[in-house]
Amino acid sequence: MLNLIKSIFRDIRLIPFYIIINIRRFFNEKKLKKIKGNDLLENGFIKFKSEDGLKLAEYLNDAIKNPENIENSNLGLFKVVARNSYGVKTVAIDTSSEFLHKYVFTNEIIKKLENFYGKEFYLRNNPVLAFSYEDEKSDTQLFHVDYSAKQTSVMINLKEVTSKSTHMEYIKKSNKFYRYKIPSRFKQREINRINRITKDLEVVKTTGEVGEISIFDAGCGYHRQVSGGKRVILHLNFTENLAYTGWKKNWKPIDPEYWFAKKSNNLHDKLFSLVNRKLKANFFTPNIYTDN
Repeated sequence: MLNLIKSIFRDIRLIPFYIIINIRRFFNEKKLKKIKGNDLLENGFIKFKSEDGLKLAEYLNDAIKNPENIENSNLGLFKVVARNSYGVKTVAIDTSSEFLHKYVFTNEIIKKLENFYGKEFYLRNNPVLAFSYEDEKSDTQLFHVDYSAKQTSVMINLKEVTSKSTHMEYIKKSNKFYRYKIPSRFKQREINRINRITKDLEVVKTTGEVGEISIFDAGCGYHRQVSGGKRVILHLNFTENLAYTGWKKNWKPIDPEYWFAKKSNNLHDKLFSLVNRKLKANFFTPNIYTDN
């Protein structure tokens, strides 16, 4: 009973928050539609081949082959933040690592995000090397959205990803919906809704060659992980407003699960200003991370 009351109160508290961000989003996107070639905004998903992505994969090849020893690598600054019975799952990358600024934080990616947001946006948390293994199970394998707010994910294939590999599926144009609460991926009503949507909208995949890049609106558009064979990607999340990051109550930038940077000489850009923010949860920045 207590949990039910808490859930109802949380939903009531979120309604004014989402009304505000949806009004802002409506007028902002109306203006951004005028930008030619803004396919990310139009479809919620883009995928393209990249020479920098290919160079990144080649550069990280030794680290990818031996993730258990990655913290001793001289290729960059790495920290293993998650393991499971299969091996290393998630490796956080210090954002000051030179290879990120050479191959990832480039106009090829950043310009597309600028067109999508039309305003300042931020790196939400550490870039990570993400390792997926055959037949892993996860609740991310159900179609879902991330907080029902504008959050973008960038995935760079560091190994070839086929339809038999673990990969992501995205329901194209599902980023056009407006919501006033986070839909539960577990409820049958939501599952039925997605089944109806996929009859009319195209489902696309993050499959592709080494170095190929997928960018998608994970905050507003339906996506899911499809279980398969081993996959290795570089994964980054961006957001236009720190209210969408879902931090813990006592969140601190030094928490390596979110952010760690031993150097600051190449982190002057506003894109990286999250590390310098002192954040506090309040009515307009609900504690999404712990609530969900």
